[in-house]
Amino acid sequence: MPNHCNPLRKKTAIRLVTFIILLYTFAGLGLSVNYMINFTERIMKNFLVYPVAVILMAALFLLAACERGAEAQFELNWDGPLVHSVVRNDMHNPNSLIDVPMLMRIVERAADNFVILDVSPNPEDVIPTAIWIDRSTLLRNFEGNFNASQPFEVLVSIFEANGIGNDTTVIVYDNANGMHAGRFFWWLRAMGHPDVRLLDGGLRAWEDSGQPLQAMASPPPPPARFTATNNLQYHYVGLAHVLYAQTSPAWTILDTRSPGEFNSGRIPGAILLSYIGDFINPDFTFRTLAEYEQSFAGLSRDTGLILYCGGGLRSAVAYFVFTEILNWPQPVRMYEGGWNNWSWAGAPVEN
Repeated sequence: MPNHCNPLRKKTAIRLVTFIILLYTFAGLGLSVNYMINFTERIMKNFLVYPVAVILMAALFLLAACERGAEAQFELNWDGPLVHSVVRNDMHNPNSLIDVPMLMRIVERAADNFVILDVSPNPEDVIPTAIWIDRSTLLRNFEGNFNASQPFEVLVSIFEANGIGNDTTVIVYDNANGMHAGRFFWWLRAMGHPDVRLLDGGLRAWEDSGQPLQAMASPPPPPARFTATNNLQYHYVGLAHVLYAQTSPAWTILDTRSPGEFNSGRIPGAILLSYIGDFINPDFTFRTLAEYEQSFAGLSRDTGLILYCGGGLRSAVAYFVFTEILNWPQPVRMYEGGWNNWSWAGAPVEN
């Protein structure tokens, strides 16, 4: 039976019980203001005379000790998962983002059906209970695309082997500006996973809040069943599609690299929207909806978006912003090979 007890009511009850105990004890001992200084001594002398007060006091301490666990149980059982609370109310899909306080509760409870996934390129200390997946195992070199996804079946098997299934809430983070976590979010979302979330601010936010770390990643949980959908082709494009989009009014090409990279060479017709500044803050947290709308005011919502960077990392975070926060009304696609693939193919370059 779910526990719908309100923690605020529990605290109020504790205060009320404390008042009653003190009132009863003072009345029974006949203490006046002048005798209050000897309160502790009189309690000890009358220990056996006032068993009810002693029992109530013991119950009070037990109630206070279990209060923290009761609040955690309240959050876990409240008509939904432990992460039912909304981190932000200005997102199209607020359930795709999680913050440090919410993740703290999950770690403290060691909640079932949660996988905390560290996808840092070189992990050192990790968030407690986090497992690690090497991003390179999900990539291959395919026709000059050095960051191409492995075949669908390979991706499914990797996620299943690491305990990620349809009933698993996956929380993804990294220690590298959120780019690697963004790519994993893109994979899982494109494959139809129903509950994948990014940690806002990544490992840096966790560390800055003074939370504990563990020295090594945890072993993965038992394998899970992931009934994925092979929809990757509806979430990315290749070189041929980008060439077509250059002359099509139905598409806008966005470069998510830095201004320096953009000025050194870009896909002709691409518009610069920098990863740091336009898509995420310098502390690697996501910006507000109002800030995104201001930065993207010049984009037509009547066109689809093709996002690229060096090779499918920063553009994956841009994909998150347009789909999960802004709910872009037209198709959003990531050019998986990005600038590396474009350069390899000898395609036209604009400076």
